[in-house]
Parts: sequence; structure tokens; C-alpha cells
Amino acid sequence: MAGLNVCVGIDAGTDTSKLGYSDDLSTRIIARLEGFNPVILRENAEIFCDDPVFSCVIAVNSGIRHYDISTKTLASGFRDTEIITAHEAMSLTLGDNGRAVVYDFGASRSEFVVFDGHDVIDCVNVPDVCGSSFDKVFAEYLADRKLLRAIDDRLLREAKRLKHILSEDETRLWNNMEILREDFERLIYFTVKRASHVMERLIRVHKPERIILTGGCANIPLVRKILIDEFGITPEIDFNVIVRGTSLKAFSLSREAI
Repeated sequence: MAGLNVCVGIDAGTDTSKLGYSDDLSTRIIARLEGFNPVILRENAEIFCDDPVFSCVIAVNSGIRHYDISTKTLASGFRDTEIITAHEAMSLTLGDNGRAVVYDFGASRSEFVVFDGHDVIDCVNVPDVCGSSFDKVFAEYLADRKLLRAIDDRLLREAKRLKHILSEDETRLWNNMEILREDFERLIYFTVKRASHVMERLIRVHKPERIILTGGCANIPLVRKILIDEFGITPEIDFNVIVRGTSLKAFSLSREAI
């Protein structure tokens, strides 16, 4: 694994970033961390590769400034940085395998991307349907239960933590109060349904062979349930569709440098 041309792939998410490495055999997710910290990502890459790592490919979503990402990455010790779009990374992961809809349901955005092979043929953003909006609604509910007049950063963090817990468990005791998954799902139901109407149109128009669900909110059981109930299709869950694409791009660059 060691060598002079090691290049790694990074999914620079707004909430969670991931680091991946590809070789001739497979792609591995090396690290996952909160936010985007290229120093920690590079350190993890060097521990995994047992060699200095100076090159990376980074996928960023639309709306994130490439200059800011480049500046942080260079300051962290990466010397050669190539920035690609999240769509390009998805395309590299999916390959030339027919028509697919990727439902990227993350912390700051909800986006449907339709691929025909490697080409993006449609893309729809759904405003205010994202993990952070769910956190706020849930925090307001928790404030009402606790008889608080306002929400603060601490309560937002608690709402986010409970959201993740209730994706796995049906209930959780919080401040001596029982919080149910169905309480949370009731708060977000119509918002998730609004996004499903977009999916309905895309399925009708483009007739995809696959539906792929990614992003942190893919963990929420209600999101998967509505897709199954509405369309009779069980979506493929792939949390690493972006980082695998960056890793494949990084591997191709490593080979070219030999």
C-alpha cells in the first residue's frame, strides 16, 4: 500500500466528512468525522497508508466555495488537490449501469439527481427538507415538552442526538420524559411527503431502474418507509456513494502519476 503516489478521496460534507482509499481490489472508508478538518483527514490517511500523503480528490456540494476548501486543504499539508462536484463523484461510483435516481438527503440539503449512465439528466433541490430543519422542529417540540420559552444551541444538539438515537430505537428516556420515534416522525411526516412528490415526478418522467438513498437522513426509517409505500420500490442505501467516487478518481490519478 505504501508508495510515492498515494492519493486519497474525501467527501467534504457540511455535517460529516469521509475519507476513502481505493486500489486495484476495493475501496475502503478510512475515516469519518464531524465537519471538514483536512488536518485530521490527512493524519488518518497517513496512518492507514503508512506513508506521507500529499494528494487528494475532494467532492463538494453546490454552494460550497471551492476556494475556501482549497485554502484549508493546502494549509493542512496536502500539496496536490483536485476538487470535483458531488455529482461527478456519484457518477464515478455508479458507473455506466443504466438509469438511476440518487436521493441525497443530508444535513443541509435534499437533492434528487437523475443519472443516465455517467450523465446527469435532471436535478431537483427541495428547499428546507434537510436534517438541520428536522433538528429545529424537533428542538421546538422538546422545548414545549420541557416548558422552555426558547431553544438554544444546546437543545439543538440534543435534538440532533435524539434524532440519531430514534433512528435505531423506538423510544428513549430524556429528562425523565419518554420520547417516542413516532413523536419525531409525526413532526416531519408532511415535510418528507413533500419531497416524495418530487421523486414521484422523476420516476414518472425518467423511469429509473434504481433508486439510491444517501446522506445522513437516509438513516431515518420514515424516509425509507414512505419511498417503499409510495412507489413499491425498496431503495438501495449507500452512505458512501460520494466518497467512493472521489477515491476511484484518486486511484486513477495515482496510476497516471506512476
